[in-house]
Amino acid sequence: MRPTTTESQLSALRSEIAERCYRWAAKDVVRETAEDFPLVRKVKSQAAYRFLEIAEKLPKSERLRLVTALVKRFHMGGPAFASTVTTPEDQHLVTSYLEYDDGEITPGLKARLPIIRDGGNKQLATGPTANRVAKIDRSALHRSLVEKLRPVCGSKLVDLGPGSSFFESPVGPWTVTTQFSTASRFRHFDYWHRIVMPEGIIVGEGISILRWLGISGMSSWTLKDETEIEGAVADVAGICAHFLQETPLLLSGLEPPSSRGR
Repeated sequence: MRPTTTESQLSALRSEIAERCYRWAAKDVVRETAEDFPLVRKVKSQAAYRFLEIAEKLPKSERLRLVTALVKRFHMGGPAFASTVTTPEDQHLVTSYLEYDDGEITPGLKARLPIIRDGGNKQLATGPTANRVAKIDRSALHRSLVEKLRPVCGSKLVDLGPGSSFFESPVGPWTVTTQFSTASRFRHFDYWHRIVMPEGIIVGEGISILRWLGISGMSSWTLKDETEIEGAVADVAGICAHFLQETPLLLSGLEPPSSRGR
């Protein structure tokens, strides 16, 4: 009879994977900073543009302090784990980062200003169409994502419904999935990885470039027009390849509890 996984085993496993992901992200952000954020620059989103604007204003000696603090706040173990690695200086840096676009709307009252960036310029959003995304053939975009991600993320494709799918890639006894969606009205596509046990139990969730670097909880792309599709899907494939190349080492020596005898 196949042994079952207890809740305590799952909790311990998720904590171990969260800690491994955090330690890996803490190293990866050093690389990303030293190389002038090459992967972040591939992401066409307001969060990425905003981060780059902030980072580029800082002396190089201070950039790593900021990004290290940001990585800590998105520790995959959640707020309790983040609190164990975050210092008062980290908290100050994160607060300054979060309040970067705040402005005084009335005397003594600040709020986030509706600033729109395009990677080179920024302006205050005005009118009902300020946040409207460009009209793009979503079916063609989805097909292009499938074509570019298949060689990188695994040959098995699972469709979840209109505009949403994931690939499965085996890593030892684990499966790492890469899910992507083109269904949102507010962005053109997003993606993330999961780490899954043989039984299909998810033990690592929501792993994506802006998340592991502490920049934003989601990694998404908003394109100017259809001419950007080819470059954008190639960019996300490259980002996925970067993470998937690291997963064998990330999961090295770790076995799903149910694969062990009692």
